[in-house]
Amino acid sequence: MAPTPDEELREAFRRHGDAVGRRWREQIYGISRQDGELLTIRVDLTCDDARALGALIRAGTGPRGDVTGAYLDTAAVARNIHVSPSTIRSWLARNGPGQNPFPRPEKLLGRSRWRQAAIDAWQLRQDQIKNQNARRQPRLSDS
Repeated sequence: MAPTPDEELREAFRRHGDAVGRRWREQIYGISRQDGELLTIRVDLTCDDARALGALIRAGTGPRGDVTGAYLDTAAVARNIHVSPSTIRSWLARNGPGQNPFPRPEKLLGRSRWRQAAIDAWQLRQDQIKNQNARRQPRLSDS
């Protein structure tokens, strides 16, 4: 039997909490008609949980409410630019790499997050620097 919407929502809160080490204190109620059909879901949140949920929802959308402005975590950024997460942490610690410092993350719920647009802009500058440096290298046939 498929889970009901209120059960799915409880499971989503549980999984998120397990993934980020957060204990949600939500109360979720399915409100049914007399014939048992589920009509609505009521969610009661503490003020702290409401703020955290609001931050998560905002983090998943751009300034115009689109999902293209979604935030990426360190692992997603590392996959995106083909480096390890420890490389990103190193760059942040020493303001690297040299000519094109990596963008500083925004902190959301105590975790580092980047907008895709910031990473794309950094990658474009990084590619331009590599191309400039490659043109400056003397070719063996020129010497």
